[in-house]
Amino acid sequence: MAVGGVVVTLAFLLPLHDAGFRETALEFAFLSVVVSATSGTPGATVMAILLSLAWVTGPGVDRRRGVEFVVLALALALFLAGGARFNERVLKRTFEVPRPNIELLAKTPSSDAPVLGMSADAFYAQADKAERRAVLERVLNAPEIDAVLSLPPIARAYWRGQTGFSLPSGHAFASCFLAMFFLLLNLAGGEGWRWILACCLPVWAVLVCYARLLLFVHTPADVLSGGFLGVGLGSVAAAAVWLAIARLD
Repeated sequence: MAVGGVVVTLAFLLPLHDAGFRETALEFAFLSVVVSATSGTPGATVMAILLSLAWVTGPGVDRRRGVEFVVLALALALFLAGGARFNERVLKRTFEVPRPNIELLAKTPSSDAPVLGMSADAFYAQADKAERRAVLERVLNAPEIDAVLSLPPIARAYWRGQTGFSLPSGHAFASCFLAMFFLLLNLAGGEGWRWILACCLPVWAVLVCYARLLLFVHTPADVLSGGFLGVGLGSVAAAAVWLAIARLD
């Protein structure tokens, strides 16, 4: 995870404000959307269930598989789901950092006459996400946008749903939480293919962080802060699970 943190930190060196880099990055929008989907709310839920099943079917838990699965489920509900909700309802609303794609639309082709039709602050002043989505639908479906901004269809479709604030990244939080949580569990009791799977999770988390950047819906600061939050809560959750399991012995 330490190596992963360094790799994500290097994202600050990406030329995200360069139009040429943006066009190249968005050519891989389909792959970025797929990777992002694995750590969105549905994807992270599926990942959590599958990883939990992999853990409780391992050696050493033959007589208490159901109990340990319940312990994992409670920890994930409290720390992963609760942390994600706290991030969305409290942290993002406290910092109120606009997403980079919204800022881009609010400055293209110029701040005086943006394709968004308003500033980023005015966009977020609309408290209802449905209203924001309607604005994005109108802007991104307008034929004149092609004259000022090169966007592949899948990137355009994905941007329509990105109406919330940016900092910290919820996808980075979820992926780094799951990676740290299950890596720590397997450090103490994993073996075989389960251990190999746990070691691959940090790589997946890093890929999620970069996918968010390449879709231009987050900045390096967003994914780094979300990642640190995920690693921290994932560590606490893993310790809580081990304490609970120890009481079962």
